[in-house]
Amino acid sequence: AGGRIVEVGGSRGTLLSYLLRVVPDATGVLLDRPEALAAAPDYLTAAGVAGRVELVPGDFLREVPPGDLHVLCHTLHNWDDEHARAIIGNCARASHPGGGLMVIDQLLPDGPEPSLAHLMDLIMMLALGGRERTRAQHEALTGPAGYTLVRDTPVTDVLPWRVLEFERR
Repeated sequence: AGGRIVEVGGSRGTLLSYLLRVVPDATGVLLDRPEALAAAPDYLTAAGVAGRVELVPGDFLREVPPGDLHVLCHTLHNWDDEHARAIIGNCARASHPGGGLMVIDQLLPDGPEPSLAHLMDLIMMLALGGRERTRAQHEALTGPAGYTLVRDTPVTDVLPWRVLEFERR
């Protein structure tokens, strides 16, 4: 089933266009600041999905459009826990029971082991006040909003990125 996929902070829509090509009966919503959406119309047209995407200028810290799946790709790591909880809460309010949340980010390892995620964690803390998180820390942020982790998929051959899929109870 296609449904309505909302990419939260998706800029020009690179990931959303991919998802819409993979799920041809889905529609999409691209939410970001107006200046971040500037390149989206041309990109989505070139990707062949412009007719299936609604562009929504806005602020995901305030409100997120309704959808069946909300996607946060390299978004939460820009923010401290308080702001990350606000973004996740906005996604939950715009979702329905059974709705999904997909988080794509680098994951810190659970134990003391080498990982490029540690370097990115330091960069995010110094540059933006954000941070990388472990899977358990993501679950602690999403759980109070009603989400349960249903799948954790490593993105092979691409740094320590993971796709965490949550379902809203």
